[in-house]
Amino acid sequence: MPTLYVIVPILFVMAVAVYTDLRYRLIYDWLTLPGIAYFLIAHAVLRPED
Repeated sequence: MPTLYVIVPILFVMAVAVYTDLRYRLIYDWLTLPGIAYFLIAHAVLRPED
């Protein structure tokens, strides 16, 4: 079950990605790469059995 540590950051990342994609037709690496790292670490911390 997702927690606020996952839901709030993913909503922020997705909102910024949607805005920049609609406005400039780009999704920047400075947004996606830290997001990937954050969610991999969050998954490892919150679900260590997987």
